[in-house]
Amino acid sequence: MPRPIAAGTWSFSQPAVSEAGKLLLRKQSVALDEVLVAAVGVVERDEATGPYLVGKGGMPNSEGQYEQDAAIMVGRNREFGAVASIPNCYTPIAVAQRVLRESRHSFLVGEGARHFANAQGFVAQDVATNDSKAVFEKYKKEHTVVLGHDTLGVVLCDRDGDVAAGV
Repeated sequence: MPRPIAAGTWSFSQPAVSEAGKLLLRKQSVALDEVLVAAVGVVERDEATGPYLVGKGGMPNSEGQYEQDAAIMVGRNREFGAVASIPNCYTPIAVAQRVLRESRHSFLVGEGARHFANAQGFVAQDVATNDSKAVFEKYKKEHTVVLGHDTLGVVLCDRDGDVAAGV
């Protein structure tokens, strides 16, 4: 029987990897998409990691809009759910999971993603922080590029050898 594995991109993924590891090491079976939502959600809700990715404190696009993206892929049944350009969403990974489980579509974008999220009980939330607003103001004046901004990725393998990934 394989050992569970959790791996993440970049050092800011460590809280997500730690959370995933705790959940995967429990004796009872846990759905991999649930582990991804819990693990990635830890980082998405932490404004200290916002400057590195989307979620609370994430950087706006060049128009000053806060739009988030997320996707979940579960290997066992070849399932996929994703959202892109969803406005003002703390935990886009949770909405991506809901797309995977509840939608006849696999990928929703922009206002379509927001309407779906609202229908599923997700409430739009202001993800901007004073820091992200200040960075955007500097960008508008100086056209500076935010360095170190990237995407969080987490890959899991459970005791049964099933694999899932979330970004």
